[in-house]
Amino acid sequence: MSSPIEGCPNEILYSILQHLTQTDFLNTCLVSHRLRQVAEPLLYCNIRLVWDASRVPPITQLLRTILDRPEIAIHVKCLDLDGQFILNPPNRRHRFLAKPFIVNDLGKTVEAVEAMKVPYCDDWIEGLRRSSMDAFVALLISQLPSLIRLYLDKNFTYEFRFIGMMLRSSLCEPSSQNSKLPDFRHLRDVSALTFGAETRIYEPEAYRNTLDVLPLFYLPSAQRISVSIDNPNIFKRRNHWDIPSPISIPDALTWPAQHAPEPICIESLDLEMIREGPLGKLLSVTKNLKMLHWNWYHMANGGDQFTTPLINLDQISADLAHVRHTLTDLTITATCEYDEIDYPPLQTHGSLSSIVDFEMLKRLQIPLAFLLGFPSETTRRLGDTLPRNIETLCITEDLSERDENYWGEADVFEAIESWISD
Repeated sequence: MSSPIEGCPNEILYSILQHLTQTDFLNTCLVSHRLRQVAEPLLYCNIRLVWDASRVPPITQLLRTILDRPEIAIHVKCLDLDGQFILNPPNRRHRFLAKPFIVNDLGKTVEAVEAMKVPYCDDWIEGLRRSSMDAFVALLISQLPSLIRLYLDKNFTYEFRFIGMMLRSSLCEPSSQNSKLPDFRHLRDVSALTFGAETRIYEPEAYRNTLDVLPLFYLPSAQRISVSIDNPNIFKRRNHWDIPSPISIPDALTWPAQHAPEPICIESLDLEMIREGPLGKLLSVTKNLKMLHWNWYHMANGGDQFTTPLINLDQISADLAHVRHTLTDLTITATCEYDEIDYPPLQTHGSLSSIVDFEMLKRLQIPLAFLLGFPSETTRRLGDTLPRNIETLCITEDLSERDENYWGEADVFEAIESWISD
């Protein structure tokens, strides 16, 4: 005998069921076919899987379900793959699901990869056989055409090769040959955090994600992107601690397609790892950017020509100039990681005085060193740097632990008092 609730219109059922938990959705699907029609889209709408030291996420089970019933994939709007191991140094367990598979055991996963007809098909299948998390996540994402939000935490992006290749095929190399790949036209919010700074001490020549992450900027509807982007690793210094001339920084960042992206919808960027120079190449295409959070980062064993102890404020000014007419909210943080070896102290070059003319900027968070340099350097005035129309200002002490002669409280108060009196 059916329950009276089953006679309600779908809209009424949906308004009731949407307040339930994931477990309730699953149980409701088992009650009757009528309730399953309404509850199943809610069950698969928001998927969150966690990978930590005690459990491996059921990626393979989810994939088999979606490949067996492709209509389910349309219901998946948000995919959150969460978790980060706390291991030091990182090891290879980040990269794999469990024991390797036999190809015959993979069933429809192999067929799905072959159907895409991508040139790296054999490598992708081999990645599946080896239980590479990267290979399985790439296949899972490729089956979800209705995604609105994608969150990948550090465990899932320790390597980003297959995900990056799949995104390049879909977004940067569109052709009839790749017609089985979605265009991700609905994807608006993307977060891909990586093991960046943590791995560079131990693996300075490790995998770099630059080419594989840049396709995210080709997403047609992306509004918010939060991503760690390695600096291009094309040139090398003789020593990691050599400080290059501040006059010019090589711009070695190249786009993965024949043309630069035109991400007109991007309004918010949260960037880590990438340094000044390549930063400007990214900002040059974000014509409507309103919010930028950028973490300036230096690691002594960074392994590329960009991660030097020189804070090139002139270059940062040039990079930010690309968004001066749209940016309303700017947050700059700074991180410096040294190992046991004694490396040269941080230095600044030039100034950020050009941001005075950022008339749209209302909120600014920035380290004191970016405004005034270090005490051993030429003293600057706050009023020469701060935007005229600023409404909210947060000056931080980032990098103070790396300089014994960092600005004292009295010096900071004097600088702020002088600015306010003007």
